[in-house]
Amino acid sequence: LTGVRANAYYIYIHPYLALLPPSVSPQYDDRPEVFQPPAAEAGTVDQSCLPYWPTTSLSLALSAILCLIPPPQDPQPSGECHVWMRRAYARLYAQAALSSAEKEIDDLVSPNNSTSYAEDDRLHNELPFQLYPVLALVALSIYEYCQCGNVSRMRTRANQAITTAMDLGLHRLDTNASEAHRRAWWSAVSILYHTSVVQVSSPIITANDPRITTPFPKFKAFIDGPEPWPLLLKAQEAYISVSELLGALGLVHKAPTQSLELRDQIYQLDSRIMSLATESEFYMGLTCKDDTEGLAMQGMGLIAYLLLHS
Repeated sequence: LTGVRANAYYIYIHPYLALLPPSVSPQYDDRPEVFQPPAAEAGTVDQSCLPYWPTTSLSLALSAILCLIPPPQDPQPSGECHVWMRRAYARLYAQAALSSAEKEIDDLVSPNNSTSYAEDDRLHNELPFQLYPVLALVALSIYEYCQCGNVSRMRTRANQAITTAMDLGLHRLDTNASEAHRRAWWSAVSILYHTSVVQVSSPIITANDPRITTPFPKFKAFIDGPEPWPLLLKAQEAYISVSELLGALGLVHKAPTQSLELRDQIYQLDSRIMSLATESEFYMGLTCKDDTEGLAMQGMGLIAYLLLHS
């Protein structure tokens, strides 16, 4: 079932949230099996009701997102009971993912590491189990915001992800760093930035922090355009800078600041945004139908475009 879940991840999640390295297996059409609980358990939401239960935080976190997608066989995907069931199991997976991530983190920083992973729950051959809790927290941050609308928990998960990543030293890697390690680190930074965009607040660390040496990831796609990872981060930084300037002007729940340099800051920021917006326009005309890396690259570029035009 891990291969089925990984395949579903590359179809439904990877184009919008590229957590894992490029797939090493060809994708195939998603053919989910419909889970039909026994009549006596129809209203029960519990792990014991399921035929299979993931054993890692990342598998659980991805399951929380994937189980929200109605299967094609569902005759009433928008039915009240059907929606309730999907959301209830998503919450069950999310809660289990958080508990599992916290245990995995405790074991990673403990001299007596007691976590044992089953090889049949490995999502990708090039993804070390060490990175699972970091990526799980990134996925849970998105889940809390997009599904639950809970900005506070979104920020908490993002802060947990970045703190754990730094504890593991993912921020100070060199050019020999694997794509998996690069994506884990910069995914955590990006989701941290996103929480700052949503909450109109400053992130606990910025991409230009001198302690950060980890190179940006590279998409395995044959597209000759601006690199989307730095473009997205710069777009997020620009959005945060706009919020800070609005705050200085007294337009975002803050007292106005009188500064002779404020006008220059506005002009400089406007120029930077216009330059980034021009770069991001490259992604508006792309068509990547079957290439998961190309779709992820385009998706990231389009997110940057939307931020810069917000």
